Parts: sequence; C-alpha cells; structure tokens
Amino acid sequence: MHHRPHRRRRWSTSKFGGTLFEGSRTGSGVLQTVDTPFGRLSAVICWDADFPDIMRQAGAQDVDLLFVPANDWYEVRDIHAGMATFRAVENGMALFRQTGNGVSLVADAYGRIVNRVDALAAAKAGDLTARQQVTAPVGSAPTLYPIVGDLAGWAMLGGLVLVVAILWIKRRR
Repeated sequence: MHHRPHRRRRWSTSKFGGTLFEGSRTGSGVLQTVDTPFGRLSAVICWDADFPDIMRQAGAQDVDLLFVPANDWYEVRDIHAGMATFRAVENGMALFRQTGNGVSLVADAYGRIVNRVDALAAAKAGDLTARQQVTAPVGSAPTLYPIVGDLAGWAMLGGLVLVVAILWIKRRR
C-alpha cells in the first residue's frame, strides 16, 4: 500500500467584502499570516486590497509580502492595481498581485513597481501569454498608518467642524 505524506495546510483565506454581491462565502474578518523562511506572508482576495481596515491588519502584523489574487475588467484594471499598491505602501509591505484578467504587478514596500503585466491590454493586442516571472525584494518597512490609522483625517475633519462652528458663532453676533 502506497502511503501519501500528509500535507499540512498553512492557512486559508476567504473574502472579507463583496461576498453578497458575488455569492461567495464571507471570511471571519481576521487576516491570517504565516511565517516562512521568506518572511511573514499573508493574502487577501481581489478588491479586499482596496479597503484600509482590512489592509491595516496586515500592517499591524508586520507582513513582509502580501499576495492578492484578483480578476478585473478592463475599465477598473488600473485603479484596482493602484489601490492595492497604495494600501501596501501605506502599511509597509511588498505586494504580489496576480490577476486572471487585469493588471498583475509586483511592488516593493516603498511602492516601486518591480514588474507589471496588463493581461487585458495584451489580450487586446493578440498576446495571450501575459504572465509574471520575477525576482523581487521582500520585506516590510515601518509606517505609522497601522498604528494611527485614520487619526490624522479625523483630526482634520474635527478641526474643520470647529472652524465652521466658530465662524458661524461670530457671524451670528
């Protein structure tokens, strides 16, 4: 009898948002990580990379490399790739975004694009071999965002409300 070695599952992930729209299963909302010889790894699915609250978890857990499997349509391919890159920089991690359709890219923790493949533009040009094979730096960079979050934005909003209130009071006198 041939015995197959048992494979241990390191981690699994489910989408955090958009699941009602897509008909997929919603995850726990807690981002999982795994420590490897290549650094601390994690993953989110598709447009989950657009959302600060989800990505802040990766920053708070000092993720070195975030994987983002995705599938886009032509009109949103650049903005989704850009949002994922922005959120990765905001949280100080390298990014590997691979799409079935859309913009696949690899960026370091500072947002420098190491590789970019636009599968939809390539397909329009008749090239059906858009893929990534790249050596990229992996590692996290310290940032304040995972610690302070949107505190600066809320402080500015509070300041605006205060200024408007003061101006309104002065005008009523």
